[in-house]
Amino acid sequence: MTVSNAIELKVEEMLDECKGIVRERGKVHGAIDKTFLAIAALWSVRAGVEIKPSDVCDMLEDLKWVRSKENPGHHDNSLDGVNYKVIAYALRECGT
Repeated sequence: MTVSNAIELKVEEMLDECKGIVRERGKVHGAIDKTFLAIAALWSVRAGVEIKPSDVCDMLEDLKWVRSKENPGHHDNSLDGVNYKVIAYALRECGT
């Protein structure tokens, strides 16, 4: 196996794991749009400025990025960071 093939395989494994996490957390925490809408509403009140659901994702992704710098071996930070990025994109595309 070449290095390129190994990288592609690792990327596919990680994306599959990310999909599983989104499904599982949806079962536990409810619908993605409702969750991020609720967080955005709460943070908007606290901050005194409008925060969109996709902004919530961006800020949570920042949190995971900082954590990954402190603990690069903690796989969860990378997975959650990818998921927050994709969820933010989906929320923007769907006009949420």
